[in-house]
Amino acid sequence: INCRLCVLKGGNIVYLANEKGYDEKQDSLELDDNGNIIIERKQVTDLIRGSIILLRIGSSESLIVETADKIILKEKAFLLRNAQKDWKLQLANTIQKYNEDLNVIITLLKEKGINHANKSNIRNWLSSRNIMLAEEEKFLILLSFIGYDEKKARQICDYMKIIDSSHNRASSHIRKKLLKLVRENDLEILQQQGWQEFELEDTGAKMGLFTVQAIEEKNIMMPHSMCDRPLSEKELDG
Repeated sequence: INCRLCVLKGGNIVYLANEKGYDEKQDSLELDDNGNIIIERKQVTDLIRGSIILLRIGSSESLIVETADKIILKEKAFLLRNAQKDWKLQLANTIQKYNEDLNVIITLLKEKGINHANKSNIRNWLSSRNIMLAEEEKFLILLSFIGYDEKKARQICDYMKIIDSSHNRASSHIRKKLLKLVRENDLEILQQQGWQEFELEDTGAKMGLFTVQAIEEKNIMMPHSMCDRPLSEKELDG
């Protein structure tokens, strides 16, 4: 996907996802006029030297997914995630049916009204990080195109809306936890060394605040698995 190479204080780098219409924002820390800490989603293109961004440390698996499954969806997670995997597998099988010729797929989808169909978006739809198309009507068209009947397509769409809602709730949960952690901890380490780690107790996951030293002005293409997490020189060489 498209991303921006960013150099962080402490010697790490990060590829910040910057795929238009899919993933182009990054959590950042700001102070309001009263000195209160605010964590907000900021456009990657608006980040500059000195910006402080919030990143997952370690695994590239989405913390939002983990939180949604463990805390919100709970026993429903297995069923819903299987439905999510199922429609992506069905899409992959449909692509194989057309000899993996994405140009043919794109033409057919546009004829059916999915005008934003292109190679980049199709790859994003196949990604495990994607839940559904932004427009429900277009998503139902896609599900019909890849072979689902109207009843099954509607069920999958409803399931994906539940997942999407759980992600929004998980994001809110994480932000509250992080704000609490940041407010309860002295940020002197961040000010001294340019980065600081925090651990979310209910997930065991680590997050970090990192100061941006430099950020490229142009996009480059990188695998999604390499994006939005700090990478050391050793990880890059490996």
